[in-house]
Amino acid sequence: MSMSILPNIPGAKCLRIADDGHQTIVFYFRRTAPTAACPGCGSLSDHVQSGYHRTVSDVAMRGWRVRVEIDVRRFDCRNPACDYTIFCERLLPWVPAYGRRSVALTEWLAQWGRHLSAEALVRVALDQGVQVSAPTILRVLRATPDPVWDAPRVVGIDDWALKKGHTYATVIVDLEHHRIIDVLPDREPDTVSAWLRAHAGITVVSRDRARGYGKAIADGAPEAQQVADRWHLLKNLSEALNDFFTRESPRIPVRPAPAPSQTAADAETPTFAGVVHQQERYAAIRPLADAGYRVAEIVRKTGYDRKTVTKYLTAGAPTAHPRAPYPHLLDDFIPLLERLWTERTRTAKAVRKALQLRLRISGREKMGISSMGTLA
Repeated sequence: MSMSILPNIPGAKCLRIADDGHQTIVFYFRRTAPTAACPGCGSLSDHVQSGYHRTVSDVAMRGWRVRVEIDVRRFDCRNPACDYTIFCERLLPWVPAYGRRSVALTEWLAQWGRHLSAEALVRVALDQGVQVSAPTILRVLRATPDPVWDAPRVVGIDDWALKKGHTYATVIVDLEHHRIIDVLPDREPDTVSAWLRAHAGITVVSRDRARGYGKAIADGAPEAQQVADRWHLLKNLSEALNDFFTRESPRIPVRPAPAPSQTAADAETPTFAGVVHQQERYAAIRPLADAGYRVAEIVRKTGYDRKTVTKYLTAGAPTAHPRAPYPHLLDDFIPLLERLWTERTRTAKAVRKALQLRLRISGREKMGISSMGTLA
């Protein structure tokens, strides 16, 4: 089997190959076919009217740009009933009419454009020897027909912010092949259920805790099993643990700090910052709800997300328990470090020597030295 590095241009001959000095390989071609087909009527013509020069970019070779310079011709159409009097010979299927990029290069950009952002693909293409801009990549993607995929069986449904806090859409992902298959214009249950009814054969649907999606799946695909994906499971677990420790932290037994190092400032246990934040939000939301404002009106007045407002109205007032102090690895060393600090012994070398004399534990030197940066 013979292989060629030359661009596969039908009815053309390569005259020479040159290097333009800017890491670009230039192929010079000339058309040799004796006739050309009219794009209007399809009749063949051998009467050359004139010619012109055409430049086309092709797929890069080992990081080198490839440019094809080709002399093409214009022909007279001899069919009097044809709308074309003069036509240019086509270079199909290598490059489309009026194209500046070969079909192979356009397909390469479209393939990578489905996996990368336009800006990221610009950098990747430049490393590969292809010079292209982000708007060009977006035009290529818009002109590329949508791929034809098999009917999905396991899908994931979630909302997607077109403009966070204002406009939301619904994204549907094929979880078996890890690709987006559709983006719905909104997150209304009727829209989602209509899409599910139009795509029969779905057996498993992954979603979050939103009640709207649950109702939409029950209406549009009643036989499909509804599950929670790994990300939402971990998110739910994280929120549950955070709420639990915020609420129960005062009841969790904690090893008390040594008495000599306890000062008046230490005796005052600070309130957990998360609780203060929750109390501020609740104080802004609850009075509006008691005054008769609806959720949408509260969202506009406070600027909070609709989910946040609903959560605080449903859960009630957050607990105001203070956060229990947590033990620290340096608790046993604080008296020594405070005395050294008062005596203005603050260099790492002096602190290390003092710790070695008292503890004789060389494995903890690094911990004591790094803590001085925190005290400073």
